[in-house]
Amino acid sequence: MRRHWQDGSAFMKLDVGCGFPGAAEDYRKRGDIGVDVKRGLADVVADAHHLPFREGVFSKVGIHTSLDHFYDPFQALCEVKRVLCQHGLLPLS
Repeated sequence: MRRHWQDGSAFMKLDVGCGFPGAAEDYRKRGDIGVDVKRGLADVVADAHHLPFREGVFSKVGIHTSLDHFYDPFQALCEVKRVLCQHGLLPLS
């Protein structure tokens, strides 16, 4: 099920560094896309420093308790900015 903004445009969320299997199950139920370097935890196996998505495709990109695990957090945030749409949301924890 794809969610939509109030104006009717598609709402796509990416979870970068999606983590342990319990978290992966939660985001899959919501229809979100998870990215992690560990096979079996994510929908897409990829490095946060080189995300395999087009520019501006996600409405929301979340990074929850994983930014400190990236070897270059600045580069990872630059990649997130690249795939995040204009006026998109970036919750960090």
